Amino acid sequence: MHARADPAGLARLLAVVDLAQPVFRQIDHPEPLLDLATIGPSALEGSLLPPPTPTYPRPKRLRYHPPMSKRTSEPRSAPTAGSPALYLRSVDLRPGAAEREGFPFGLPLVQRFAPIELSTPVTFLVGENAAGKSTFLEALAVAVGSIAVGREELGRDGSLGPAQALARELKLTWNVKTHKGFFLRAEDFFGYLRRLQRLRAEHEAIARGFEGELSGYGLQLAKGAALGQAAEIDRRYGGDLDARSHGEGFLTLFQARFQPGGLYLLDEPEAALSPTSQLGLIAMIKQMIGLRAQFVVATHSPMLMAFPGARILSFDDHPVRELPYDEVGHVQLWRDFLRFPETFLNKL
Repeated sequence: MHARADPAGLARLLAVVDLAQPVFRQIDHPEPLLDLATIGPSALEGSLLPPPTPTYPRPKRLRYHPPMSKRTSEPRSAPTAGSPALYLRSVDLRPGAAEREGFPFGLPLVQRFAPIELSTPVTFLVGENAAGKSTFLEALAVAVGSIAVGREELGRDGSLGPAQALARELKLTWNVKTHKGFFLRAEDFFGYLRRLQRLRAEHEAIARGFEGELSGYGLQLAKGAALGQAAEIDRRYGGDLDARSHGEGFLTLFQARFQPGGLYLLDEPEAALSPTSQLGLIAMIKQMIGLRAQFVVATHSPMLMAFPGARILSFDDHPVRELPYDEVGHVQLWRDFLRFPETFLNKL
């Protein structure tokens, strides 16, 4: 005779899959992208990622194509593997946005806003604190609909109220729209670890709860589903992230969530990384671009800003303008300090 399941127990079983969706809906790259043991100056040499799995085009049905003279515009196509990815092309403000009152609409960034062109696979947003670059990036993440690698989903994060207001006034122009990618603030890293641990504990608690409600094959099936989700968290993120250093855990999280063909918005990722780990992040971004990724990064790091071919936008200027690497204030200050540290320290 088969054991009968309690309806409440079955409802909890169905909830197992729902619990996992916020974490796993952006993960479908099963293999690690970077061996953390290789991070260092040598990480910039050679290929750090496994070659992409070859794909074969599906047969296409024959379709009628009108003569070019009857077409209104050329069809737009997604970037191919190995080509630069430019999904989001530009960001502008809607008419009347600068006339609104309150933060962040009183910022010089908003008051003297000009369209921001994202014409390279990697764009850096630089400037002093309170220049508005993080607020802009947060608003961009909300407007794009990015998945948040943080403590809360973007729509429920109370700290993003001003960014949500600004997001409603942003006008985005896409080459090809993508729903892949994520938004990551370094300050939310530990919050996300707590979120993963809480999710894993919930699955384990659900599995224990089934023992008093089910028996036989039904119990095995229910516990297997719950514990399988907990094990998947460990598999995706390489076990206990807390057992690693801060920088190693950050890079592990970053590579675990990477998906080809995505738009990645990063707010000061260097805050979690040593200089050596920053080189590792540069190497990862370099390889990810080859897998059709686009990055917009707010940063204070001269090391990250040196990324080859990247565009650097100064938020200290209004409207925002592009700067060559050697003219960025952070770069000049670090060079001068490293050459003459005593001169700076003696004047403090």
